[in-house]
Amino acid sequence: LESCHITSLSSFGVWAVQKASVNLTNSVVSSCGRSGIVAFGKAKVRIRGGAVNACNVHGLCARGKTVVTVSETKFSGNYHRGIYCYHNSTCNLTNVVVKW
Repeated sequence: LESCHITSLSSFGVWAVQKASVNLTNSVVSSCGRSGIVAFGKAKVRIRGGAVNACNVHGLCARGKTVVTVSETKFSGNYHRGIYCYHNSTCNLTNVVVKW
């Protein structure tokens, strides 16, 4: 996904599960009813540039054996957490801003 604006009134903006692979480049994920970007299972997510903001739960939520790589991205105004990685997930962050 490149230069996209993604929103969801009632659920996730981007949901990667099982062995899915998602690349977001210079995209905005905003105003999602749940988390903006979600990775479960063995998914791989790469985010470069853009923003994740104003989501009702987390900006980014990763669990399981997921691998998430984020660079040059701003997370702001997400209700519970900007970035939430747990249960064996790997999150690599470079030049990332997280703020309320």
